[in-house]
Amino acid sequence: MARLNVHYRNPDFAGAIAAHRLDDAETVFGWQSDEWIGARLYGSLLRDTVDGIGPVYIKRYDYNRAILQYRLIGSRAYREWANSVRLARLGLPQPETITVATRLDGFGVSGSFLITREVPAAVSLEALLGDTDDPPDDRLLERLADGLTAMIRRMHDGGLCHWDLKLRNVIVSRPNNDLILIPIDAVNGRSIRPWNRRHAVRRDYRFLLSHPRLGPLIAARQLAARNQQ
Repeated sequence: MARLNVHYRNPDFAGAIAAHRLDDAETVFGWQSDEWIGARLYGSLLRDTVDGIGPVYIKRYDYNRAILQYRLIGSRAYREWANSVRLARLGLPQPETITVATRLDGFGVSGSFLITREVPAAVSLEALLGDTDDPPDDRLLERLADGLTAMIRRMHDGGLCHWDLKLRNVIVSRPNNDLILIPIDAVNGRSIRPWNRRHAVRRDYRFLLSHPRLGPLIAARQLAARNQQ
């Protein structure tokens, strides 16, 4: 018999969570929306607006429809949330979590879900760099390079490797001409140890370094940091 382990309910939205049953597996896994972001064999991501909360992202991992090997991964939603908490404790902004839960049956984890609030007026780094109508100028690219280098350094100094730091996994918010970088989707994040530090550092920089305009700026900052050591 399936049961649900709810790891977190945001107390600021307790009424809305209860009203919309956002801590119920049947409701969340059956949720329908016109704004599907993407889907894979074992997971899906959609966006919707919930009364009392606002725009949210609902990420679902449903192992009932996947082959057995995905069950061995465990609760991906819990891992992503735990790493988000860890990033926040390092001083890195994170989307606000609404609920996170793991569904279990007689064979172990059969699914999990994570619901987060949308960050207002924010876009992915991928969308920002790919905007052909309003491409980032050199000044913004310099600020992004500074911010991304500082963000990754803070992660690594705190002993965490994101492991999947693609351009779409960094959200950029620019309130009042400020620049806020938010690393997301750290489901594969892992601790940095002395024996894997070099590989972890390279892993987190590789997608950023491959960008034709941003990569050289970040590489220059890496070189300057090494020369100061």
